[in-house]
Amino acid sequence: MRSLIADGIDPDDICVATYDPNTYTERVAQALEAAGVPVTYDLSRPFFSTTTGNLFEAVLDLGTEPDRQEPLCRLLANPLVELDETVDAKEITREASRLESSRVEALRSHLDSPADDIVESVVASCEQFVGSTHYGDARLALFDSLGVPVDSSGIELDDEVGLSEQERSRETSALRLAARVCDSLATVEDEADADGLRRALEQVTVDTTVGRKSGSVRVCNPTEAAWNPYSHVFVVGLTTEHTPSPARRLAFTRRLNESHVDFQAADPVQQARYTFGLLLASEARLFLSRPERNANGDPYVPADVLEELHRVCELETKSSDHHVDTPASRKDVQRSLAEALETNGVDTDRIDADADEFDVEIPGTNATTRLRKGVELASARASADVGEFDGRLTAETVRKLYDTDKPFSPSRLETYAGCGFKFYMNSVLDIEGEEDVTIEVNALDAGNYVHDVLETFYREWIAAGHRSVTDATLSEAQAVLYDVAVERLDELDANSTVFHGTWIESLFDGLEVDGNAHGDPDEAAGLFRRFLDAEMKLSATHAKPTYFEAHVGIDPDDPESSVISSDPIQLPGRSVSLRGKIDRIDVTPDGGLVAYDYKTGSTPGTGDSLDGHAFQLPAYLLMAEQALDGEPVGASYYQVNPDSSISYWAGTIGAEADASYYQHETDDPLRRYRTLEHESRDEFHEFLREDVADRIERIATAVQEGTFVPTVLGPDAANCEYCEYRDACDVRHHRRHKIHDAMIDDGVPSYVPLAEGEEQ
Repeated sequence: MRSLIADGIDPDDICVATYDPNTYTERVAQALEAAGVPVTYDLSRPFFSTTTGNLFEAVLDLGTEPDRQEPLCRLLANPLVELDETVDAKEITREASRLESSRVEALRSHLDSPADDIVESVVASCEQFVGSTHYGDARLALFDSLGVPVDSSGIELDDEVGLSEQERSRETSALRLAARVCDSLATVEDEADADGLRRALEQVTVDTTVGRKSGSVRVCNPTEAAWNPYSHVFVVGLTTEHTPSPARRLAFTRRLNESHVDFQAADPVQQARYTFGLLLASEARLFLSRPERNANGDPYVPADVLEELHRVCELETKSSDHHVDTPASRKDVQRSLAEALETNGVDTDRIDADADEFDVEIPGTNATTRLRKGVELASARASADVGEFDGRLTAETVRKLYDTDKPFSPSRLETYAGCGFKFYMNSVLDIEGEEDVTIEVNALDAGNYVHDVLETFYREWIAAGHRSVTDATLSEAQAVLYDVAVERLDELDANSTVFHGTWIESLFDGLEVDGNAHGDPDEAAGLFRRFLDAEMKLSATHAKPTYFEAHVGIDPDDPESSVISSDPIQLPGRSVSLRGKIDRIDVTPDGGLVAYDYKTGSTPGTGDSLDGHAFQLPAYLLMAEQALDGEPVGASYYQVNPDSSISYWAGTIGAEADASYYQHETDDPLRRYRTLEHESRDEFHEFLREDVADRIERIATAVQEGTFVPTVLGPDAANCEYCEYRDACDVRHHRRHKIHDAMIDDGVPSYVPLAEGEEQ
């Protein structure tokens, strides 16, 4: 298209036609924009996926069930809802998130005026709207009560609304559709109801035009392409998956469909063939294309219209593997070079020989040297084989950079299990990711503060002669925890913003102590109070809190911290050792060990530990078993998030014989949400001492042998989007299976969690 435009073709005379707009329209438009081609297209989305649609959906939900918090919170969080400036809607939703109850009545009991008045007014407005018999008039009254910034007709947004031009166009279309639907219901039915309005709104879509309408390449459907005088038409996605296939009708409907012309079912295949024939008969120059394979490497089946065209005209299909189009962007240049190298269109020797003749000499840049090295790298990476350009080092090189005898920590094991390249950057080269600079206390500091408070509390609690927190000792425990939290708070380096104050309140609220200067004793329980309530429930087990911040093989910063082993733990029968800090160990009367890892954020699931993604819990138990000469019972993540409920059963591993449902207060040492994988303690011990130990040794061997290949997991499993090294990484998710197979075939020492493949 760039070439056509450069040759004088008006962009208005070019279009892209697709039979599957949901798959192709936005992707094609983004590719054209990246190549500098002006583009315009229509974007359709369901009404309820717009901001205006979200508002109506929340109103209908809340008006129908006025005591539910969830639709109320959605409505208050909607950017089109502007309430009284004296009321912070975020504070109301935050208060709701801290309550165990999901009822509006319970929320209002924790709110003061004017917040309580606002909630009452919003609920009443929604009920009034839902109960209306004329939604046209009720819509305007609703917008007025919610402060929606619209004109008197309710179909145009105020100029002050902070939306982009595209967003404003979309929401304006949504407002007009809503007005049309509400008004039409009043004319069709004497008494409209909320269900009828919801069904009507579900049937409409919001259409907006993206890009400038003139001087742009048009992305549209084939019908529009056929009936407009375009000189060049690109038809993409001609596969059976992305082009209408034969309609599948159940047998009992056929007689009805065939009995009368009014009952005949529309045939999308015939429609597709008709528009395809119109395009072929037009004067436009056609470019027909289809992808050969999907993202998993499986081949697509060509659309039947394309197969028929091949049969009749005997046209030859050109594969992108055998020709290279004129590059339109830097990515195209890189891809064309890779394809040329891979298909022997050009070789590294030729480029190396000609490099000095290229006019790319810029003082100080060593352009030709970099070109040679870049081509060598591109050539190597064109293959699925794993070599020196794919994070594969020699064992000698690794020993120069990294102490291969150094013990592993659970976090480093998890890092390598997720991505060898990330381990290489962080642990071998000691390249730290960029530090996030935040106005508020960052997640790491917040987590460290909560960990420190809980550890210190239990140390002082046990020193005072207690063990578990019970109903009889709750009042005393609140006082001890409050004093510890306040003392540690003075050491927390954070800006005293209004958001920081709200975070502090989410910790201290509900603590019934004299002079609670950081929270309200009468408010819903904050994190520290909910922690003590959880500990009272946990006291029913016969495993009692004993060790906190238990150090293994590392020197503690705090001399009062527990050191259960001054040396790293050597795994029995293995060549690898472990070190680390165990947040908490509870001990049963017969020496059974239950480990907990405090988490202020999200937690891995049980399957992550069983499949070899997460190592923290099993490594804790292996270290504690050796250091304390005890018997591993199980472990859990103890979720202590200020904005959610306390959970001491997240990701539980252990034997089903030692566990009970988390809501049952039994003396079993473990709590779990679902039935555990291992029935008996012996089965669980085999998993720890054999499966987990084998995985750890495979990781150690892969590190020693220099395998630091970018992840062969999927992007979601590897969490690539949030990786601090993503800009320096050359991960190839679309080829991960081939790379994994190549490592297996070549005997490259490696480790891949079981969720993505078989045992290596």
